[in-house]
Amino acid sequence: MAKKAETGTADITSTITKMTSFTLTGGADAATVNLRATSVAGTIFYVVKAAINTTVHLNFGEDGVQASAGGTNWYVDLSAGTTPQMTITGY
Repeated sequence: MAKKAETGTADITSTITKMTSFTLTGGADAATVNLRATSVAGTIFYVVKAAINTTVHLNFGEDGVQASAGGTNWYVDLSAGTTPQMTITGY
């Protein structure tokens, strides 16, 4: 299976089930993102924060992390900030 990356500036309904990395870059204001299982109503697994004009990169290794044993997709929920740059990478 080939690794893929999905990017956005707001909520992202990804097709990624094994996340290997996540990058968040705050813009003119700070940003907060919740990495959830499946949808905006899903369980929050990680909260990522980036200050103004700062990049935060999380690396989960080549095996990646799953939101569930069944392979649920990851949902990127922008909870604070204005159009930060976000990239979720995985399988």
